[in-house]
Amino acid sequence: MKKVIVAVVLLAGMTLAAAAAAATRTGGERWGLSHGPDGGPVNAVVVAPSAPETVYVGTNRGAFRSTNGGRTWTSLGLAPPSSPDGSSVAGVTSLAVDPRTPRTVYAGLNGRWNGGTTYRRPLFKTTDGGKTWRPLGLVGQPVAIAPAAPATVYVAAPGRGGTSRLLRSSDGGRSWEPADGGLPRTYLWALAFDPTAPATVYAAMGEHGIFRSSDGGTRWRPLDVPVKYGGVTAIAVDPRQPQTVYGGADNGLIETLDGGRSWQMLNAAMGGHGRDRGYMQVSALVVGPNDSRTVYATTECAGVFKSTDGGRRWNPANTGLDPTCGWSYGLALDPRAPQILYAADGARGVFKSLDGGARWHAANAGLSLSTVFSVSVNLQSPPTVYAAVGGLGLFKSSDGGAHWQPLAPNIKLVDGVAADPINPEHVLAAVPGYGVVRSVDAGRTWTGARFGPPARGTDVVAISGEAAYAGTFRKGFFASADGGRTWRKRGALNAQALAIAPGTVVYAGSDTMRDTGLYKSTDGGSNWQRLNDAGVNAIALDPKDPATIYVGTDGGANAVLRSTDGGASWQRADAGLPRFRVKIRAQSANQHATGKSVEEVEGLNALVIDPVHPSTLYAAVFEHGVFRSTNSGRSWQSFNAGRPTLEVRTLALDATGQTLYAGTAGGGVVSFRRNP
Repeated sequence: MKKVIVAVVLLAGMTLAAAAAAATRTGGERWGLSHGPDGGPVNAVVVAPSAPETVYVGTNRGAFRSTNGGRTWTSLGLAPPSSPDGSSVAGVTSLAVDPRTPRTVYAGLNGRWNGGTTYRRPLFKTTDGGKTWRPLGLVGQPVAIAPAAPATVYVAAPGRGGTSRLLRSSDGGRSWEPADGGLPRTYLWALAFDPTAPATVYAAMGEHGIFRSSDGGTRWRPLDVPVKYGGVTAIAVDPRQPQTVYGGADNGLIETLDGGRSWQMLNAAMGGHGRDRGYMQVSALVVGPNDSRTVYATTECAGVFKSTDGGRRWNPANTGLDPTCGWSYGLALDPRAPQILYAADGARGVFKSLDGGARWHAANAGLSLSTVFSVSVNLQSPPTVYAAVGGLGLFKSSDGGAHWQPLAPNIKLVDGVAADPINPEHVLAAVPGYGVVRSVDAGRTWTGARFGPPARGTDVVAISGEAAYAGTFRKGFFASADGGRTWRKRGALNAQALAIAPGTVVYAGSDTMRDTGLYKSTDGGSNWQRLNDAGVNAIALDPKDPATIYVGTDGGANAVLRSTDGGASWQRADAGLPRFRVKIRAQSANQHATGKSVEEVEGLNALVIDPVHPSTLYAAVFEHGVFRSTNSGRSWQSFNAGRPTLEVRTLALDATGQTLYAGTAGGGVVSFRRNP
């Protein structure tokens, strides 16, 4: 089974003092800020009712704000730390803006799904537009504000057994009281208010249907929602006809015209046919503030739909979007210009429509949230950098990462990219489920080469002149003798790392159960010699001495191995890299459990060598950022000055050795420029 390296976003709580100290250790040099590629997962979007040009979004890297209708975004902090088990908290998943002032915002930082399955961070509040935040003494989400004066804030806090408890505050979060009398002890998914009578509140309670309160949540009673409609996870009240309420259910949209006494289904033509319509649940609902007939609904598989007749007929509203099963869109509209909508894409960022959903365009400037799987530098033109950004596609920068332009818009998923060091116009990209795409004009146009049946994953690609190689997951190893124009299978080796040496020598690293180790071929991949049995994630060759090889492993007893004789023998080269202790348990002779602590080294994501000073190496260590060695790996030091994003997926150096690029998980590409 392929070992999956989980991309988690661990945003630092690095203080200014700590950053300054780290900068001192690196001679005053610091990592720069990320300038993209822009885009990435966005969990929630909300428009300030009193100032619609002000828009807030919740992401895995905290909250962001735009004051110009989504043209540019600024980070507001609230970045989550890592959890004790090493995974990341999902970040800001719920936002609510005070209807009277755009500067007062409540943010819930919890588990990914609105049902509140994970509660880990406090509810926060800002009264200055996000410059400062203060915790309100409880955890929970979603958070909602009733359209009344003074504002009443509601939040679903954790109850026993992972359930929700609804609380409310009428003093801006200073004190809270229960507001769930009569609600079932289960997840609360969403709240909606009657704008003409703010004490009337509706709650979507999943498989328990919809509940209504007429006294602001003191007492609730269930509405007669037929079980056949499935769990209700979204809800909206018609602002002009508040007796009309819509519910988003597992198998469609339901509506009541009489405040909940009777219900009907309204999902005709909303994707597919019959009861199995192929879109999964309706996850968000928005009703036009000036036209009750206009309703928007988002689904988990088929994207956004729009109805202009109160939900009787629906049409897709996905032009410019890319709906994918597993991700649904959060929606928000401009209350003063309801043809303007924003969609929070769980994979690609924020999208904006100016024409009521007919067309969407990305609005991600300043949202550097992308996970970068591979970075490659044009060695003959150091400011030219290519990035493979997973589901966002291919990108190119011509100014050292200050600006990025998308390439090959039809390519939706990219795992690896490699610029040819000999022919700088030639670039290859690894496309999962397809094979390799090739450009001979520096990324302006692309052609593809499919590897027979679609490979489950084309993980890595490398090129040097006419020699090119590609490693796949479970589909074997492929080689090209004409620069990637045509390909032939060269065995069943599953490779996750590649390095090309002069001549016909190629190294391939694998960390799969079957192929674990470093392999060497001297005939272009036809035959292989296994050099070690470590789980290899990265390979680096000394540019001045091809017999010197470094490999980065998946951890365990060692994380970096070094060979000076072409792989015949190996030495540890990981002193100073992060370590942790593991308890090994075994049965003694008398069948009692015994244990001992074993020190293991954290694994590596990436490893590169300075082409000018080969004794200098850089390594990306799982969850610990970048480390540097200046003595050929004999010792390592942290190299994270000024860089807030700790999880680095890939590294690349330019030909001068002065600029190091790091592709991060959830933070785009950042660079370190060494003083000449």
